[in-house]
Amino acid sequence: MSSSKNAPIYLALILLLSVIPALGLPQISGSSEAREAHVAYIIRSSNEWILPSRNGFVPSKPLLHHWLTVFSSYATGSVDEFSSRLPSALLGSFVLVALFVFGRRLFKLQFNSDELAERYSRACTIVLISTYGYFRMMFLSMVDMTFAAFCVFALLIVVLPTFQQVLEGRESIKINKTNWCLYFLFCGLATLAKGPLGLILPSLIFG
Repeated sequence: MSSSKNAPIYLALILLLSVIPALGLPQISGSSEAREAHVAYIIRSSNEWILPSRNGFVPSKPLLHHWLTVFSSYATGSVDEFSSRLPSALLGSFVLVALFVFGRRLFKLQFNSDELAERYSRACTIVLISTYGYFRMMFLSMVDMTFAAFCVFALLIVVLPTFQQVLEGRESIKINKTNWCLYFLFCGLATLAKGPLGLILPSLIFG
């Protein structure tokens, strides 16, 4: 049981140890990665955190991912391939851990079996990490993983109590204020990563 409870930690550590050393190896060559890294470089060099100007234009994307890149660059010393991709790698790992933890609780509610809950939650994380698109996003200095992570966190916060009440046969679903506050906090962070879609997409899925 102890190893079972620590499985998410082991998963995160193994993933980070395998992914992080490779983050700085391929040089930034695509325009998408270069654009986002350049915005982070401008923020760091000009200390303009709200409306940085890139070649005379305000960046087209909100700045949460770029802020995270700047913070990681303080640890590495500069905005480079490694520091600009580190936020995506970390958030991608956190999503896997969150999926495992919340998935195990959901399956426990449905099957009332620790063994089945453990098995299915592990299967979910394996399927996700073996999906090429997801794994690839963990290596990119782009806003997509930041956006996806906070959308997932928002949904997990409200899905678990909803699922529990559905299984209990309740006619009306109630979610407490703390969960709603966390839901809108994560939606707000997703919006800071990619615009209004950060609120619209989780709300549509949950609705």
